[in-house]
Amino acid sequence: MKKLVLVVLLSVLVVFAFGKTRITFWGFMLNDESSKKILGEFMKENPDIEVEYVQLSWSNGFDKIVTSIAANNAPDVVELGNTWVANFASQDAILKMDDYASKVKDKYFGWDSVEYNGHYWALPWLLGTRALFFNLDLFEKAGLDPNTPPETWEELYDAAQKIDALGDDIYGFGMCAGESFSPWQQWFLPAVWEMKHQFYQKI
Repeated sequence: MKKLVLVVLLSVLVVFAFGKTRITFWGFMLNDESSKKILGEFMKENPDIEVEYVQLSWSNGFDKIVTSIAANNAPDVVELGNTWVANFASQDAILKMDDYASKVKDKYFGWDSVEYNGHYWALPWLLGTRALFFNLDLFEKAGLDPNTPPETWEELYDAAQKIDALGDDIYGFGMCAGESFSPWQQWFLPAVWEMKHQFYQKI
């Protein structure tokens, strides 16, 4: 079974002794324009390496990766969601990155997301916070105390209404739900789960 080399830094490549090395890289975050620019620069600096980039979608990317492994036709480099790493690592479908990780671990954060069973299976490269931020200036303008932010959904709704009333071009609440390369579930569902948690705490 062909194992995936789970890395996102294209400097981690196996260079063969003869001819040009061809690398297939599957990813989610780069669109065609970005990939051409980034990989174009990379291949310009590394003329002995040719990278073919295939963009995946979050709706079917996981299935494509699984199918490629089963067919012994997996890409050389692939981007995985951090919740998938343990799954692929437990099946021995990706390579351990311990040696390389030991050299760069102090330069990056997020290693817990790529660690499984005492080994590192990838390089973390994109970290997102699932947190709610609030604008201190808008709080004050709306007559709210920025030192006591909302603690319940009811308080958040009340604060959002007051901020929204400040003007037509001011909104009391916003959520990143239409980002092209980050599914809305990552941002919206944690809020729903927290609401459910608060509901069950009350009963």
